[in-house]
Amino acid sequence: MARILVVDDSIESRQLLRELLSWAGHDVFEADDGAVALERLRDHPVDLVVSDILMPVLSGPELVARMRALPAFRGIPVVFWTASYLEDEAQALAQECGAACVIMKSGDLPKTLERIVGALPAGVAPVSPRGRPDKVEPVPRSAEIASSRLRDGPSTRLLDLIDRIREISAASGPQAVLDQACRGARLLVASGRVHCCVDWGGRTISSDSMPDAPDAEVPLGLDLKALCHSGRIGSAIRLPGDEDSTGSIALLDRSRGQNSLLGVPFATGGAGHGVLLFLQKLGLPEFTSNDVEMARILANHLGVTLDRLWLLESIQRSEERHRSLLEQVPAMLY
Repeated sequence: MARILVVDDSIESRQLLRELLSWAGHDVFEADDGAVALERLRDHPVDLVVSDILMPVLSGPELVARMRALPAFRGIPVVFWTASYLEDEAQALAQECGAACVIMKSGDLPKTLERIVGALPAGVAPVSPRGRPDKVEPVPRSAEIASSRLRDGPSTRLLDLIDRIREISAASGPQAVLDQACRGARLLVASGRVHCCVDWGGRTISSDSMPDAPDAEVPLGLDLKALCHSGRIGSAIRLPGDEDSTGSIALLDRSRGQNSLLGVPFATGGAGHGVLLFLQKLGLPEFTSNDVEMARILANHLGVTLDRLWLLESIQRSEERHRSLLEQVPAMLY
């Protein structure tokens, strides 16, 4: 019998694995995001963690990074269980952060169980369903029902996109908005790196998913200002594939291992222009058409959110000017 922690922000996904793994004789604990998972690990030592990749607060890769930094959790294997990516994308994310393997969410429950049991560390003995080695029972009906709900429900990646939009909308201030956009967009599109910058009333505000990189301010020396004003507002620039339409903008530096790029310039109303930039597609040679649509929607929402913040700051500046004038009225009268 193994002790397994299931981490997923989807109630249906947690229910499915709880039913399946409990039926197979394992003790199951649950968490709805990576931050809660760390608390569960402190209270309940486990043999294996099965985690979704895209989650609010703390994602699957971020959870793995936190676990690897803590000696008590460093040796616990983590399996990614996801429906948000193509398998090659998910495998690349797992390899990047040190997860043991990837299991794609599907209706094949016996195979899912087999893969999870196969990821258990040596010395943890698997058990037969309900501890009965003489009889192989069918997968429980409750798990089959939970699996069908996952298959018949809305697209998982669409729901993840909605979550990222909500997180961007909830951020306060332009810098926080850009930071949240970079954090959420990198995993949503399975990109090695995301950079975002905006012309905010004459000054540049930027954020990078790799803030410690030497070129975090201007990744790869790109002419981001030219890209922002390239006349392609709301339209994606994708490399390879768009070389003829980018003019003189030197977008890729293949000497640094960057073989793919996806950029979406956006307008922010009163503030100016910006660009959401994805560098190096994980697991695939280039960004997909689905990635392009996700990036366009995110960039458009980013522009709307920043425009709203610019309007709010303008109102606040106007109120401060009026307040200052009112304070001067007594002195002017006397």
